[in-house]
Amino acid sequence: MPALRSFLVTSLALAALAAPAAAQAPDFTGTWTGASAEGVQAALKLEQRPGGQVTGSYRRGDAAEVPLEGAVRLDGVLQADLLAADGKRHRFEARLVDGAAVVTFVVPGQPPREVRLQRQAPAPVNPLGQPKNPLGGAPQNPLAAPPRPAWAGAWSDDQLKLVLEPAPAGFQGALTTQGATYPVKGTAQGPRLEGAFSVQGHDFAFTATQEGDALTLVSEGTTYRLRREQPKNPLGAAAPGPGTPPPPPPAVGQGLDGVYDGPAQPVRHQGGFSFEMPQGWRVQEEQEGLILVAVDASPTPGAMVLIVHGEIEADERQKTPVQHITEFGPSLLENFGISQARPAAAPRAVTLSGPGAEGAWAGTLPNGVPAVVWTGAVFTPTRYVAVALIVQQGREQEFLPRAKRVLAAARIGG
Repeated sequence: MPALRSFLVTSLALAALAAPAAAQAPDFTGTWTGASAEGVQAALKLEQRPGGQVTGSYRRGDAAEVPLEGAVRLDGVLQADLLAADGKRHRFEARLVDGAAVVTFVVPGQPPREVRLQRQAPAPVNPLGQPKNPLGGAPQNPLAAPPRPAWAGAWSDDQLKLVLEPAPAGFQGALTTQGATYPVKGTAQGPRLEGAFSVQGHDFAFTATQEGDALTLVSEGTTYRLRREQPKNPLGAAAPGPGTPPPPPPAVGQGLDGVYDGPAQPVRHQGGFSFEMPQGWRVQEEQEGLILVAVDASPTPGAMVLIVHGEIEADERQKTPVQHITEFGPSLLENFGISQARPAAAPRAVTLSGPGAEGAWAGTLPNGVPAVVWTGAVFTPTRYVAVALIVQQGREQEFLPRAKRVLAAARIGG
C-alpha cells in the first residue's frame, strides 16, 4: 500500500476534523437569552449529550418555540437545524465567544443574521430534594396519555420484513419482500407511524400501528401483521453433541462484526472495484486513489470516511493483510496530526471477498478532541481497497457499522 501523505493533505484541508479549536470541546447545554439588533427577544434552550449531539428549542419574540437538532462539530461550532412545522429545516450555527453564544442564521438570498445570547444561571436546587415515598414510586395519572410506541427494531412475518432505526427526521430503514429490499422513511404521528417505501424512484405510502410486540402495517388497502423479532443470545446455542463434527475454520481470520444491514446503494467504480454506499452517504470528493465520503446529510456529524484503492507496490506484495493494516493505520494518524496515538483494537485478519484485515487506534486530534480511527482493507495479490473512519470518540456506533458495510461489500474486479 502506498504512502498516504500526498493525497490526504488536500482532504485534510477540507475537513473540519483538523480545524484548530479549543483544547476541550465546548458545552452548549443551558438556556441562552438576548435580543437581536432590532430589539426582538430570543431564547435558545439546548441539551448537549456526551457524543456532541444537541437537541432543544428556539423562540423569537412572541412566536411559538421551534424544536431543533444538531451536533457540535470537531472545530467547536454548533451546527443545527430548526425543525419548522411545515417540515422545512432552517440552518444556524453557534459559537462560544467570551462566554456568549454568537448565533448566525443563514437564510437563502439574505445576508447572515447574527444574535448574541448569554447563558442564564440555572435555577437554584433544594439540596435536600423533594420528599419521596420510600415504599414506592411516584403516583401516575390514570388519565395521562399512554407511552409512545417504540418503532425501532425488526418486524416480520412470512411475507415481508421491516427494519426501522432512528433518523434525524423520524425513522429510516428497509422493507424486504419477495427477495427485494426497498428503502423506508417515516415519522411518528402520535400512536401511528406514517411512512413510505421507495421503488425505482416512486414512493408508496403506508401506515403502521403497534400493540405490544405486534405491528399492523397497511399499504393501499392491504394489511400485514408483523411480529417484533427478538434478539438471540449468541452464547445460548446448545453445545454440539458427541460425534458432531466441528465447523470448518474460516479461510482467513474471521468475518467483520457489527456490519450495518440496512438499505445501501451498489456502486461500481471506474477504478475496477465495487462496493455498497449506505443510505444517506454520498461521495463528497474524489482524487486519484482516494474517495472522500460525506457520511450524513444532518448537521456536521463529527466523522469522515475515506475509501483508498490502488496497486500494491511490488516490494510490499509479500506482506500479509495484518502487516499492511498495522502500517496503514499509524500512517493515517500521522497524516491527520493525531497525537497520543494508541491501539484501540489490535489488527486482525478477517474474511471478506478476499483476504482482509481490520484494526483501530485512538488519539487526540489537533483541535484537542479525542478521536478513534478504524480501518480495514481487502486484498488481491496485486491490488487493495481500504476503508478508513475517523470519528469523534464516543460516537463510533453511529458510523462504524456503516463503514464496515462499505468494506464488507467491496469487490475488487467485481
